[in-house]
Amino acid sequence: MTRWSGEPSPSDELDPVWFDLESLPLDEMWDDARRWLPGVLDGGQVSHEFVFGSDLATVEDDRPIPS
Repeated sequence: MTRWSGEPSPSDELDPVWFDLESLPLDEMWDDARRWLPGVLDGGQVSHEFVFGSDLATVEDDRPIPS
């Protein structure tokens, strides 16, 4: 999907906010986001498995998924 219309609305899980690509708050996102989001926003794809630690917040392992 490359098009979207409408206005984002808050939910129990998040309050959506728009950011310029150059000022994405990656430090405030889940730990895996910094590892894949910039590439996806540049048009790439993600083929990785992210394993979170016991704190369920920190990525312990990041490995490519073979094609």
